[in-house]
Amino acid sequence: MIVDYYFIIAAAGSGTRLDKNNPKQFLEYNGSPLYINIVKELEKNSKITAIIIITKKEYINYVYETTKKYTNKKLYVLEGGKERQDSIYNGILFIKENLKGNAIIAVQDGARPFVKQKYIDKTYEILLENSKVKGVVVGVSSKDTIKIIDENNIIIETPKRDNLFIAHTPQVFWYETLYNAYKYAYENSYYGTDDSSLVEFYGEKIEVLIGDYDNIKITTKEDLLYLNEK
Repeated sequence: MIVDYYFIIAAAGSGTRLDKNNPKQFLEYNGSPLYINIVKELEKNSKITAIIIITKKEYINYVYETTKKYTNKKLYVLEGGKERQDSIYNGILFIKENLKGNAIIAVQDGARPFVKQKYIDKTYEILLENSKVKGVVVGVSSKDTIKIIDENNIIIETPKRDNLFIAHTPQVFWYETLYNAYKYAYENSYYGTDDSSLVEFYGEKIEVLIGDYDNIKITTKEDLLYLNEK
């Protein structure tokens, strides 16, 4: 079965932790903004039918002009919202109004530039092959022991490390599931820190796909140093 595969790139963040004047996704890697590295990788994959980039209103033209020369796929650049969740929902609603709803949707952090073909392909295949699973999240096992603390910085629990999974992107879902999960979240005033948390809140099953530790998100100055050395 062939199903349309749309990639949403979240590029509306501020990157304040880096103390930069421009958002982190506009930092350069190999001479181009971080999101261009993602687009170049998406262009290689024949399954992907459209790329949707969500950014701040003032950057829409810039993002479109810098991106269009790297892809022959359908390209849309949309305005983001107040929070990441609002931005992704704008993309979801755009798909509902302008593209086919019977599709698979991937959400990728614009500041996580090292997406790989195996992530793109395997997440798609899992959804097509297992009807009980409505989403797939790429990530890695935790190397560290994680502590849960209270508001006074006192440790209250140490979860078993074998059960801990660090979620990355892409996070990939059936469109209908993602749309319904977002709608349900807003109806219940729920804000999550990633897309899979909304789908969990909605009550659907999500599978994990073990990825690689170099699939980093450029968030801190240490990440920026890693990027410059890579």
